[in-house]
Amino acid sequence: MKNYLLSALFLCFLIAFAPFLTLISLETEAEDATVQINDRADGKIRVLQVSSSRILETDITEYLIGAVASEMPASFSEEALKAQAVASYTYLKWILMTADNPPAELWDISDDSNTHQGFLTKEQMKERWGEKYDTYYSKLKRVIEETENEYIAYENEPILAVFHAISSGRTSYSKDVWGNSIPYLISVDAPGDKLSPELISTNTFTYEELSALFEGADGIDKKDRIKIISSAENGYVKEVSVGNSTMSGTELKALLKLKSPNFTIKATDSKVEFTVYGKGHGLGMSQYSADFMARQGYNYKEILEHFYPGTELLTD
Repeated sequence: MKNYLLSALFLCFLIAFAPFLTLISLETEAEDATVQINDRADGKIRVLQVSSSRILETDITEYLIGAVASEMPASFSEEALKAQAVASYTYLKWILMTADNPPAELWDISDDSNTHQGFLTKEQMKERWGEKYDTYYSKLKRVIEETENEYIAYENEPILAVFHAISSGRTSYSKDVWGNSIPYLISVDAPGDKLSPELISTNTFTYEELSALFEGADGIDKKDRIKIISSAENGYVKEVSVGNSTMSGTELKALLKLKSPNFTIKATDSKVEFTVYGKGHGLGMSQYSADFMARQGYNYKEILEHFYPGTELLTD
C-alpha cells in the first residue's frame, strides 16, 4: 500500500508541477528536507516570488503566516484558520520530502497558488489588510503557534494536503480530476458551500471567441459542437467534446478561465454560456465549509478529519 501511495503522489506531483520541471531541474535529498523543516527555530524556507523572480528567505513560522494569509481570509474563524495552517504546513512538508522536487539548492517552494501555494510578505499583508494588519497578523501568528509542528499523515507520511475555496456542495475525487486515486482525496459533503454567495458564476462566449481559443478543434460554430460527454455524480466534469477533439473538464476550466471544473453548458445559435459551481479544483478541504463548520462548533482536528478521511494528525 505504501508503494502504491508513493506512486500516486509522484504522479500527482508530475501533473501539478510540470511547468516548474522545465524551469530548473536539480536534485535534493529527502533527509535534508526533513531536517530543514523539523527545526522551526532555526530552519529557513526559501520562497520563489514569481512576480519578481526573487528568492525570499524566511523562518517556518513567518512562512506559514504568509501562506495562510494568502490562501484563506484572515476574517475566518480561528478553528478554520488552524485547519488551513496545518494543511499549509503539511503541503510544504510534502513538497520538501517528495523525490526530485525541482527547486533543490535554489528554492523550496513558489508563491504561485496555481502551482504550489500562495505566500504574502508583511508588506503585502499590510496592503491587503490596511488598518486591520496588526489584528490579523496577531491572529494568524497565534493560530500558527497553537498548531506548531502538526501535520496530516496517511500511513505515517505527510499527505498531499490540497484545498480549494468552495465546492459545489460535495468535494471531488482525485481520480476525476487527476486521473489517479488517492485514498484520502475522495468526495465528501461540504456543509455550507451551497450557502456561499460565490457558489455560482457564469461565463459567456461567442463562437468566434471559442474558435480563437480552441486552435485545431475545427468547427466551433454550432451549438452541437461543444458538449459535456461525462460528469461525476457530484457534477465535476470529466470529459468535454470540443469540435472533433475531447478534453478533460480541468483542461477546459484552465483554457476558459472558469472558476471550477464543475459546470453545465447552454449553447444557443449565437453564444455558449457556462454555469459554474464552486471555486477551485474541488479536492481536499473546502475553505468556505471549513469556516462554516468552525462556526457550528467543530474544531480544526474534526474539520481536517472530515475533509481528509482516513488520515491522522502527527507532530514533528
